Amino acid sequence: MRRTLLVVLLLSASTVHSQSEGGQAGIIIGRPGNIAPIAYYAPSGSILDNYGNLIVFDFIYSYPLIMTGQTAPVRVPTIPRTRVIVVPPGGGTVVTKEYSATFQITGAGQWAVYAIGTVYALTSNNQLTSTRSLVAMDVGVGGAKLPADYSGFPSTALPTRGDAKLARSYDGSPDAIYSVQPVNPPIMTLGSASPVALPRIARIISYNGTFKSVDVNLPQ
Repeated sequence: MRRTLLVVLLLSASTVHSQSEGGQAGIIIGRPGNIAPIAYYAPSGSILDNYGNLIVFDFIYSYPLIMTGQTAPVRVPTIPRTRVIVVPPGGGTVVTKEYSATFQITGAGQWAVYAIGTVYALTSNNQLTSTRSLVAMDVGVGGAKLPADYSGFPSTALPTRGDAKLARSYDGSPDAIYSVQPVNPPIMTLGSASPVALPRIARIISYNGTFKSVDVNLPQ
């Protein structure tokens, strides 16, 4: 329905010509002016951190901006973002920031709230690509340390398809996060007479203001 609305807005705002370029149908904006992206919010989760802040995560889905003269397919992928809201303990001034990423909450440790952050990008052929990592969200008292940009969160790589489980520290030692890859089915390769087993690891990650990690090989 929202994609239909986008097309209706484009048609009503400008003269639209259809054309084929490289075998792909597209649309061209026929007069100066841009069409603003259509965005909507969806609640995704919340958590209490070590300061007593309530951190609320709202997903934001929007259609990319169609620029003047730009050829774009009718079906445009959505670009997800997240609005992070920090509510101080006992109330007070709410701090809100938006980030070009999504967050899958892992848990609240002594040093930070941890989440799997995923950043998306739209390629030249209108395909979404994604990069994910483990991020530490130390927002400070009342959200005073909430960064302006996603790159301001400390982060570390996760194994491909690995999960993230938190073992919280209580004595000032680093928090521990464990990421285990699922079992990979053997695959056949060219020139091989038998299936080849892919490597599989468990990554042990610690955080006390700085990420450190150790990989352990696992049997298939």
